[in-house]
Amino acid sequence: GGGAGAGAGGGGGMVEAVARGARILTPRDFALIAKLKAKKAAEAASKKGGKRAKVETLEINSDSDAPSDDDMDPTLAPQVSFNPQALESAAAKKRRAAEERVAEAKEEMKIKAKKARAGGSTNAEKRRNKNFMMVRKSATVQDKLRRSTGAQHRAVRKHLDGMRRQGKHAKRRR
Repeated sequence: GGGAGAGAGGGGGMVEAVARGARILTPRDFALIAKLKAKKAAEAASKKGGKRAKVETLEINSDSDAPSDDDMDPTLAPQVSFNPQALESAAAKKRRAAEERVAEAKEEMKIKAKKARAGGSTNAEKRRNKNFMMVRKSATVQDKLRRSTGAQHRAVRKHLDGMRRQGKHAKRRR
């Protein structure tokens, strides 16, 4: 039989159209649209100042079937809610959604970066960044200076082996 949206009733189609927010435009609406287009063209011509634009506005304004300013009050026209996103293509919707997701992710990253490090620098960082003149007589530095080149080489090799075992994303200190 007839589906729910088939409009089996006589005036049911009009009622459904009004319920969806769509409506049939009247000749008065078309006249109002023409008037608004003429105003817009006149403004563009005054900005542009070209001969061609002025001729176009004269042609638009010379429409004899268009009503005068008196009976064309935009407030009298029925107000219709219009959602421009309803006219968007699928690709545009997808692109807009992706842009929103990226913006949201950036905001989350900013928040996460603020929370990531609540305190100051770690003790290891403090030791590493300390002025060398303050540290040069310390036991650790003196011990390093006394080490043989072979021992230094073994220490570096041991460090690199450990990093290799940790895998691709091992956190390097420097």
